[in-house]
Amino acid sequence: MKIWVDKNYLGCYFVLFLAFANDSFRFTSSGLTSFYRLVSPFLIFLLLFKGISIYFNVFKVFFMFMVYSLLTSLIYYGQIQYEYYLFAGYLLIEYIIIRYLKEKMGKTFTVNFYRFLDKIGIFLIIAGFFQMIYRFTFPFVKLPVEHGINLFFSNENELAAPLAALGIIYIFTFYFMKKKQDGIKFICAFFILFINDAKLSIIGVALALIILFFAFLFSKRCLRREMTGKLKTCLIMMIVLAIIFFLTFFEIEFWFRDYKINLGELIVNSWKAIIQGKTISKGGSIADRTDAIIYALLELKNSWFLGIGWGNSVYMLTLPQYTLLTAKSMHNILAQFLCEFGFLAILAYTYVLGRLFFHIKKANKNWISFLKVVYAISFIFISSQSSIGILSNYMLWAITIYIIFIDNNENIYPNDINKNR
Repeated sequence: MKIWVDKNYLGCYFVLFLAFANDSFRFTSSGLTSFYRLVSPFLIFLLLFKGISIYFNVFKVFFMFMVYSLLTSLIYYGQIQYEYYLFAGYLLIEYIIIRYLKEKMGKTFTVNFYRFLDKIGIFLIIAGFFQMIYRFTFPFVKLPVEHGINLFFSNENELAAPLAALGIIYIFTFYFMKKKQDGIKFICAFFILFINDAKLSIIGVALALIILFFAFLFSKRCLRREMTGKLKTCLIMMIVLAIIFFLTFFEIEFWFRDYKINLGELIVNSWKAIIQGKTISKGGSIADRTDAIIYALLELKNSWFLGIGWGNSVYMLTLPQYTLLTAKSMHNILAQFLCEFGFLAILAYTYVLGRLFFHIKKANKNWISFLKVVYAISFIFISSQSSIGILSNYMLWAITIYIIFIDNNENIYPNDINKNR
């Protein structure tokens, strides 16, 4: 028996859909008039009225980060970027809605919420192909250049990020659960990434495919059972290093819509510049993102690792010594979070790394843990596809929260067994 979207929670799903379409579904061009931002506070009031105790720790952590940020903002720059606290508040609302669904649905959450995300993904793919052909637009968003697709997102990059994130789930359900339809969905989603020239999203998805290929290559079906896990890990690391050397030595290039990217330059030169603290200063998506990370680390050091305050990285890039040639924001939410929250961000990242090591240990026996590890790695690139608009890319965050919430012993599809790899 198939489990579709639970009708008892249609109100929550409807508000989440309004969040996904936040850039277009609004009364005016102002973000404050979007349907999601007007409706969601009322829904949250109702949810909290039913039981606020389960969200106490969430509120405690949220307010700790916000108060800390207010203090560091006043100390370092003497100003507060109020709109970013509003962005954080609406992300908190989205988290509470999804957390509420998980608490109320119990074991059916994984299946039901995936069905919801999957239906949105199918709609984006079908509507995307229609937009590519007929060039129609949604309200309050501009039509992309050439054959670009954005639908109700502000631009092509904002659509590419959640499609890439959902595409990674499709890869895993296709491979581990033999869902051929998800393989077709992945191909269609990847085609849209290519049409949108979403370089970093493509790299993030390609990285997931490469890791999955190595997992298949070193699975028990391909190698002797007596081969230890440490030996498999060493062999994989040697192959990865060999591939990096191959790409660098032969200067392999890939053409995208606007220009070509040298993979050796991307892999080696960017990291070399970051380690040395020397900016590239030549513009372009890769160079500007690299320079932004360098600027963030410099300001983090100048703030004695306290951080410069929530949202102040955007102000930082208006200063003459930190100007990017072709970007106005960092395009890297992880580096931005580190720069703005300092020690608190370091503590948060330490906790996340601890959870990742936990799932790495289980990844050889449980593909949900494997999915979480691969998604975390790919998210580094996928999230860098977006500008500061990632704070309003509620679909990307919904997918990320969903993957975090999946229990290792649950199934994404009903009536399927979560088999070991």
